[in-house]
Amino acid sequence: MSAAVWTPKLWTPPKRWRRHLDENDIFRAMLTSTEKKRWASGQVPTIFRPGSADVPSNPISGYTAAVLADAPVLYWKFDETSGTNVQDFASSGPFTGTCQGTVTRNVPAIVPGAGVTPGTTTADYISTPDAATLDITGAYSAEFWIKTTSLAASQMMVSKGRDGASSAGYGVFLGTTGALVLCKVQVTNGSPGSNAVITTGNWYHCVVTYPGGTGTISFYINGAAQGTNTSQTLAANATTKAFEVARCDDNGTLRFPVNGSMDEVAIYNTVLNSTQVSNHYNARLT
Repeated sequence: MSAAVWTPKLWTPPKRWRRHLDENDIFRAMLTSTEKKRWASGQVPTIFRPGSADVPSNPISGYTAAVLADAPVLYWKFDETSGTNVQDFASSGPFTGTCQGTVTRNVPAIVPGAGVTPGTTTADYISTPDAATLDITGAYSAEFWIKTTSLAASQMMVSKGRDGASSAGYGVFLGTTGALVLCKVQVTNGSPGSNAVITTGNWYHCVVTYPGGTGTISFYINGAAQGTNTSQTLAANATTKAFEVARCDDNGTLRFPVNGSMDEVAIYNTVLNSTQVSNHYNARLT
């Protein structure tokens, strides 16, 4: 008796399935209705847009996911390898940044991706135009990574500038002692600042929080608490100035350029707590 021979048959899908597929994307989390609209227009806060000349096609890192989970109003990752645009990953904008003057892109950093190194003059910075969402006059937090090459002069990390004597925006600067200081731009210095732990040549994760009014200002460096300030009221005013990284516009006088590299700038209209701060720092390599 001869053995039976089995002949495989190809499966033919139903007609309703016979369609072309293209541009399939997988996200690590459910997109909100706002994010879906931004995805359709090529601006997405939760994943890089493939094919862009400015933005690499890398998936989001664990650090990025941790930051986005706490709802920043602005979030610049600086992962673009060339060009002058800086994509905003926060869902409240987008507040696209523009590199001004000399800003070196694709600088090696701690968080997966890249950072930036502005030049050492006030002509070298990153900015986005004035917007009501960025005029935070109550509670807020500022977060960034810094690697300074010099502590010879004070350096403004982030700021919202000043319009005249009575309208001063928020700012966070690095002092010559290696301490972080929160201020109202050129009106009131937020002294005392953090513990003086920042030195040249090393990357530091920095977070400064302010609850508004006479509440306690808190400083965190590399995920750990590094001092508080209860001596001053530093509620910022709304200004017409741009939001800037690596300098400040003090009523038309440009001050405090950065000497070094920066990365992962995020601004919140809430106070990050110690658990959130440590979660961000602990996700830095993922």
